[in-house]
Amino acid sequence: MSAPVKGRAGFSRCGRYRYWLRREWDDTLPQCAFIGLNPSTADAQTDDPTLRRCMGFAQQWGYGSLLLVNLFSFRATDPAALSAVSDPVGPGANRWLRRAGTESQLLVAAWGNGGQLYERASNVAYLIEHAQCLGVTAQGMPRHPLYCPKRARLIPYQPPG
Repeated sequence: MSAPVKGRAGFSRCGRYRYWLRREWDDTLPQCAFIGLNPSTADAQTDDPTLRRCMGFAQQWGYGSLLLVNLFSFRATDPAALSAVSDPVGPGANRWLRRAGTESQLLVAAWGNGGQLYERASNVAYLIEHAQCLGVTAQGMPRHPLYCPKRARLIPYQPPG
């Protein structure tokens, strides 16, 4: 029988921003981190499809925990909503991107084409210099895990430009 998955999450005081989400299933194995576009519905207890797919990749690769951070910390089920708020990044987002890179053995860029919004992906490239990805889109952005086969292989992520 496998150990239960422990969940934790970090939100802003107002609850509109989620800075990080963590799942741990084996504390004897290293941590893997994914950088998504923006948080959706997942929290400390509830998983969403993207989180489940990222966990599947992390488990397949031999990791015991997952840290999920995002380019934009504003919670929205539709990424188009990021354009409608005054601060979709949120205070503290870059700090968590940096932590993901320093605290995780593997860093996976996984935000899809939405990273072009406000040139966010380019603006944080210095924080994620050693990131891998599951392939790139025609625009050169890292592919979103939901749109990758379960056996996708990691490649080094090279920001466009």
